[in-house]
Amino acid sequence: MKLLKKLLLINWHLFTFEVVNFDKINFLTGKNAAGKSTMIDAIQLLLLGDANGRHFFNKAANEKSARSLKGYLRGELGDDGDTGYRYLREGRFTSYIACEFYDDLKKSSFTLGVVFDCFEDGSDEHRFFVLDSELPENYFIVGNVPMTYKELRTYVNKSYKKGKFEFPESDRGFQEILKGKLGGLKNKYFSLFKKAVSFTPITDIETFITEYVCDVKNPVDITLMQDNIRYYKRLEYDAELMETRISALNRISEKYKSYQDEKQRLEIQSYIVDRAKLQAAIDEKNKLNKEVGRIDGDIALYSKKQAEYSASLVFEKQKRDKLLEDKLKSDINNKIEQLKARKNELSEKIEELSGRIRKTVQKLRRYAYEWREASKACSEVKSLPACETAELFAQEICDIESYAKLADEHAEMLFDINERSIMDLKGNEFRTISNDLSHFKNSAAALAYSIDRKKNEYKNEIQEQGKKLIELEKGIKDYDPKLLALRDEIEKELYAKHHKKIPVYILADLLEIRDMRWRNAVEAYLHTQKFYLIVEPEFFIDALKVYDRLKFKMNFYDWGIVDTGKLEHFKPERLEGSLADEVVTEFTYARLYVDFVMGKVMKCDNVEDLRNYERAITDSCMLYQGYVARQLNPDRWKYPYIGRNAIKEQIENVKRSIEKAENELEFCGKVEKAIRNAVRIDVISQNESEDYIQIVESAAVIPELQKQLNDVIDEMGRIDLTWLISLDGQIKECEEKIKQLEAEEKKCNNKIVGLEKEKELIVNEKLPLADEKEKELRLVIEKDYDAAWVAEKGEPRFIKELQARNSAKEVADNFYSQLGRTRSQTMKKRDELELVRADYNREYKMSYDFKKEDNSAYDRELDELKNIKLPEYKQKIQDAREKAFQQFGDDFLAKLKANIDTVKAQIDELNSALKESVWGNERYRFTWAPKPEYKRYYDMITDEMLLEGYNIASQIFRDKHRDAIDELFRQITDIDAELNADARAKLEKNIKMFTDYRTYLEFDLVVTDEEGKAQRLSKTLQKKSGGETQTPFYISVLASFAQLYRVKDDAYNRMRLIVFDEAFSKMDSERIQESIRLLRKFGFQCILSAPPEKIGDIAPLVDRNLCVIREKYTSIVRAFDSKKVMEEELE
Repeated sequence: MKLLKKLLLINWHLFTFEVVNFDKINFLTGKNAAGKSTMIDAIQLLLLGDANGRHFFNKAANEKSARSLKGYLRGELGDDGDTGYRYLREGRFTSYIACEFYDDLKKSSFTLGVVFDCFEDGSDEHRFFVLDSELPENYFIVGNVPMTYKELRTYVNKSYKKGKFEFPESDRGFQEILKGKLGGLKNKYFSLFKKAVSFTPITDIETFITEYVCDVKNPVDITLMQDNIRYYKRLEYDAELMETRISALNRISEKYKSYQDEKQRLEIQSYIVDRAKLQAAIDEKNKLNKEVGRIDGDIALYSKKQAEYSASLVFEKQKRDKLLEDKLKSDINNKIEQLKARKNELSEKIEELSGRIRKTVQKLRRYAYEWREASKACSEVKSLPACETAELFAQEICDIESYAKLADEHAEMLFDINERSIMDLKGNEFRTISNDLSHFKNSAAALAYSIDRKKNEYKNEIQEQGKKLIELEKGIKDYDPKLLALRDEIEKELYAKHHKKIPVYILADLLEIRDMRWRNAVEAYLHTQKFYLIVEPEFFIDALKVYDRLKFKMNFYDWGIVDTGKLEHFKPERLEGSLADEVVTEFTYARLYVDFVMGKVMKCDNVEDLRNYERAITDSCMLYQGYVARQLNPDRWKYPYIGRNAIKEQIENVKRSIEKAENELEFCGKVEKAIRNAVRIDVISQNESEDYIQIVESAAVIPELQKQLNDVIDEMGRIDLTWLISLDGQIKECEEKIKQLEAEEKKCNNKIVGLEKEKELIVNEKLPLADEKEKELRLVIEKDYDAAWVAEKGEPRFIKELQARNSAKEVADNFYSQLGRTRSQTMKKRDELELVRADYNREYKMSYDFKKEDNSAYDRELDELKNIKLPEYKQKIQDAREKAFQQFGDDFLAKLKANIDTVKAQIDELNSALKESVWGNERYRFTWAPKPEYKRYYDMITDEMLLEGYNIASQIFRDKHRDAIDELFRQITDIDAELNADARAKLEKNIKMFTDYRTYLEFDLVVTDEEGKAQRLSKTLQKKSGGETQTPFYISVLASFAQLYRVKDDAYNRMRLIVFDEAFSKMDSERIQESIRLLRKFGFQCILSAPPEKIGDIAPLVDRNLCVIREKYTSIVRAFDSKKVMEEELE
């Protein structure tokens, strides 16, 4: 057994240096806050290998304990308000916790410890260590100073042999060494040790028993069984895959046969179509030769007719030429031709000049319409309502109206013009019109530009005033953003320096006006001073420094900060009847400043009274000051800032400003619309005026030209034309005959040319093509079809089809439609075949040519799989399944039964130890029973038949437990390679559950009273008193430690230490005596921590009594004699 002999504490909370000696059963007591739990937490930290401690520090006293490692190391004394915690130790120092153990079997000692180096910045570093010896004589202290980790490492290297000490690199590494040093403990030691220390009541007795009381060494491992199951499942899967593969190959074979049948049908239909095309080509060639003979006959016929028309044509032309010769030799004819030429010349000249005049008149009228419309629109400006913009541009509007009137006059004159009256226009009139209209257009353009600029100004004003209105309607005065920024910066800096909000006021926000008659005077006189900032006197210098630092960086100019301190010392005077009387404020410093500024500014009803005072003002804001009277600008009070009504007044003023700007904007829009056409009008340019003058001047000769034309017409009418008219009639008759003969001759010639081209087309193109086509079709048949097949099947079938129809073409047409459907069907079946082949190749990673014409590769594989491999797989599956059932019995059922038997034996052993112990009038024993929901599995697992030589493959055993075997086998062997993540997780959960003995058993702690009445603790735990609940907890914990430490097995040389903090707090003395007796019976070493009230119950029963004593900021431990304590109490 490994016994804890000593505990060393250096710089641990209030323990500066303490060595505590322990015996077998130890009682630790002391007043509250003396340091009992501090000492227990040190033991826990070390024996759990956990330097953090958050999960166990002082948990027995307070479940929500806030104790920390830093508090223990530095000696936390309490909360010091704003400055944080107070500590006993500051700066750099080193702390130690160490436990010395004695192995009574090996007769040797070893030490477990941890060293903490703590630094000035509040941080710390630690290192666990192990020494194969008792605590050193110097207790890790050199020169009254604890060794640092580095110094300890150096000391140990010099003082101990290699292998006699260890400094694990991590807490986890120390925990592994710890478990070995304390006798090969299991991991559940850590959780059980913590649970015992805090003496936490049990809420779930069954879980506690299974996790801490029962100890099963041999978990059921079904890995080999699972591997074998996976093997035969894989075989089954492979067999299914093989059958699926065979099915796919069968489908390929069926598709191949269907394709071959369709392919043969396509071949016979293709031959009939190709042979019919060949026969149709032969027939077409014969037809073309006949057509050439017919064309030759037609050419001869049309050539004869052409010769006859040519002879008649020569005769008629000679006759016409003789008549023309006679006419040309006549004087009358020459005279007529001359007069006709003169008539045409005069008519063209008159028409040219008249056309130019018409175009000019039309263009001038278009100008007139445009000018009139522009003039009419401009005349509407004078009817617009008067406004500021109208007054601003009054002269420009007047000029436009004058020019518009002139434009209108010119337009009216041009509207009345026609082709005759235009001749009266002079050159200077055109120039005057051009100049007047240019002035009209330029004036309109200048005004339009000015109006557009004003529109933009009004729009911007409306936008700015709109933003201002939104802020005002939110109750936010329209202060300058720079002023607000300065106020905010000062408030922020003051808060940062003084750690509290210090208000900075704007003077206007602190004032009210008594009589609104004097509101304008107050607003105007204060002017920018109403925006000065007010702070309390003690913060003035700080505010001034902020202002001074930021003034250039943030452009803070012209704002003021009132020196309220000096002002308060100055105490300004306020005269009765002064303007200051009209200002009301509850803020002292605002009152002082208003009195300072306006306390001597006297109110006057009449301007003549102003001279009676040094400074005075009227309600209309006439100010007398410095011997000068001046009217203050209304802009000073246009937007009021002082008083509750200031925002309301500002809102009204802003609304009026917006309304005025909108009216002005509307006026601008109407003016802009009225002059829009004037800006866009076209004006007669200088060059254009000159062109019009030239056209008018040139048109002046039209009357003279018209007279000359009339004279020529009269002269032509006086000539006798009888002979010429008769001669013209004969010439015309000849011309008509010539024309008719030429048409007939041309018609014959065209016919001949057409026939020759037709013949040439046939001879040079169609016949060669027909011959070539015949050769190509013969070659197709020779190439695509086997000669023997043609002779045997193809040609007889074609002859039969040709005899049944009128022509080869009809045969081809009839079979062509069938051929398309058959070809389509053949391609479809070919595609289907290639598709199933490609699917097969892709699915089974094969490299067969899926486009190959024959099916030999797929047929060979089908034969191999179907007749050889599949039968072999089925035999392997049968063998593997039988082996899996065998392992199910051996690896699963047998081991599970062994674990259940082990648990039963452990509980029987614990009950044997508990049998002699009585707590009051109660005895305790652990119980187990099969869980009802899993009883059929339990019955199968524990069936005696399995001990008599039967197994799960035995028919009699399977008949008895068939349902349970199949269901359990399915729950843990449903292994499928294709399981998704959820299904696999469920399977793993089932395996974990059904291989755990706890699934099949339920546990409880039964309490039996003196009358033999038994109660299950799981049913009554919540109803019992404190002592009644602590007792079963105590029993359960002892039972758990008995299993953990293997107290009944001499082969285990382990530590048997149990620590109870706040032990037996709710037990009576009788129960405490029995509990300690049981501790001794199990052979445990124990530290029982309890308050002084328990000394009488516990101290006489233990081997060593220890008391923790605190004097101010120091704790010490002292042993005491329980007998003396008892005697002192009796005295």
